[in-house]
Amino acid sequence: MDVKVLSKENIKPSIPTPQHLRNYQISFIDQFSPSSYIPVILFNNNANVVYDHLNKEKTLASDLLKKSLAETLSYYFPLAGRFKDFNSIECNDDGVVYMEAQANFHLSKFLENPDIPFLNKFLPCKGNCLEQNCQSLLAVQTTTFECGGRAIGVCMLHKVVDASAMSAFLKTWAKLTQGEGDR
Repeated sequence: MDVKVLSKENIKPSIPTPQHLRNYQISFIDQFSPSSYIPVILFNNNANVVYDHLNKEKTLASDLLKKSLAETLSYYFPLAGRFKDFNSIECNDDGVVYMEAQANFHLSKFLENPDIPFLNKFLPCKGNCLEQNCQSLLAVQTTTFECGGRAIGVCMLHKVVDASAMSAFLKTWAKLTQGEGDR
């Protein structure tokens, strides 16, 4: 079993961040929170093609995920920024890391007897990140399996988001991917 990264790109918000929101202050408590990524992996059994509800056409899942991620970043604009200093983020729309990978096996084969350390191959982040060296506050990796299934690995920097904010982000992204409009 192997997972091979095919591409890596930067996804920017679909709508630029307004000038008056370009500086995001991190709370006093969050300044002392760990500088590590919160990882989440979502599995979908058959995600090779989804429908774009607006155009009623088949769209490759990858293109739709990227488009809806860009829309979601317009709502969660600090995630597309970069650390300005220890206690603030410059919301400059630099974007987030988006990687696409291919697995040479079926999702069901992996899920029959999951290898917990192998899960890291579905994630775009590896371990901790110090503020000064962090580039992307959010990173995504989509892995397509031979069966058409898909894993979506998401890593968000804990200094910027907590589990509740991550859940809200993922819910918004899912709704926009399904064509359900605003959050």
